[in-house]
Amino acid sequence: MFKNKGDIVIDRIDYGVYNVDFSLANNNNVNIRNIIDIDFMKIIYELNKDLIDDIKINKQDNDNGELYLKLRHLFEDLGFPQFYSTMKLKFDRKESEVDFFANSDDVVMDFERNGDVVQGPNFNMDCKIVYTKKNELKIKITMKLCWDNIPITDFLEKICIKITKKIIKRLKEFVNNLIINDV
Repeated sequence: MFKNKGDIVIDRIDYGVYNVDFSLANNNNVNIRNIIDIDFMKIIYELNKDLIDDIKINKQDNDNGELYLKLRHLFEDLGFPQFYSTMKLKFDRKESEVDFFANSDDVVMDFERNGDVVQGPNFNMDCKIVYTKKNELKIKITMKLCWDNIPITDFLEKICIKITKKIIKRLKEFVNNLIINDV
């Protein structure tokens, strides 16, 4: 188990398979349910430009689309290549929750392909965002990463966990400080 002070709990089920649990304070009573959609990926990118070089979104509608992420070349000095990842995205809204699915199935959108940037892990994620009555969002994620070109080692696993926690921490701060003014 990987746990940090911000109550982000990441349990390893197996190498490359993780359960992630955390909550987000929604003290400003913003209806997060209405803003979590394909375009929310742009916010994730803006919050993490030090980790992500580029993002492209092929939006089919608010709840379906494709995503291309080119990750920052963080470990060039260690001989790791720069990675990209592609995913199909789907959001399913219910009364008190949003289910979010991402997978690396065949993505048809155009994106940069060259020898310097290689495909990262096949990525499958199921995420359930549940709204509680006390202005808090409970998030449960199951992530599966499968690398065809690099074996998942303890070192690589720790890097992925650290990056995941950094992204979640920034997202928590963003949601906690979110204010939407009615116009």
